[in-house]
Parts: sequence; C-alpha cells; structure tokens
Amino acid sequence: MLEKYRVAEDYIAEIEKELYDISDTEEFINQLRDDIYSYVEKDVTYSINDLKARFGYPEDIAKDFWESKEKLNPKHISQNKKKKNKIISVLIVSLLLLTVCFGIYIHRISIQKQAMATDVIIIDN
Repeated sequence: MLEKYRVAEDYIAEIEKELYDISDTEEFINQLRDDIYSYVEKDVTYSINDLKARFGYPEDIAKDFWESKEKLNPKHISQNKKKKNKIISVLIVSLLLLTVCFGIYIHRISIQKQAMATDVIIIDN
C-alpha cells in the first residue's frame, strides 16, 4: 500500500474499532474508504487530524452510523407503529365522545324548543 494511504487506513481502522461489528458495517466502511481515498488523492499532504477535521472523529461517525441503523431496525419501526396506533385510537375515542356530547346537546335543545312551543300556544274561545 502506498504511504499516502497508510494514514487513511489508520483512520479507517479507528472507525472500524468504534463500530465493533464489522459484518454489519462493511458497505458503510467501503463507501467511507472511497470518499477518503478521493480526498487523499486530491491533497498531497495530510495527517490523521486533517481526516478527522474533514470527515469527523471516529466516535462521532460510529454514533451517527448506529443511530441511522436504529431507525431502520424492525423493533424501532414497530415501536413507532405502536405510538402511531395509540395516537389514532385516542383521536377516534375523542371524536366519538365529542359526537355523543354534541348529539346530547342537540337533543336537549330540541326538547326545550318543543316544550316552549306547546307552552306558548293557548287558544281561548
């Protein structure tokens, strides 16, 4: 391997160490390696600190990766569906309750108007 890429590989090794499970991260590491190599080819002199400044610290890269993977995790998706279903259930119950209350209100108004109409009409002969 060229000396030029040794520092890049040291940086990638730090990231791999932070990611722990290499089998789940192989595609991610390969894409990152391509990006780093593209950067290295453009710049003649660089250090591992330059790579960290450009791409981020290994801990931060690993954290971002696992957070993005967590969103795609079936357990996370299931939890989101449960939350969504609870919200929908609460909305449906609220609408039903509101409808019942409105129906009771309309019924009472109609009874009052009927009572008023019968009380007012008196015919004397």
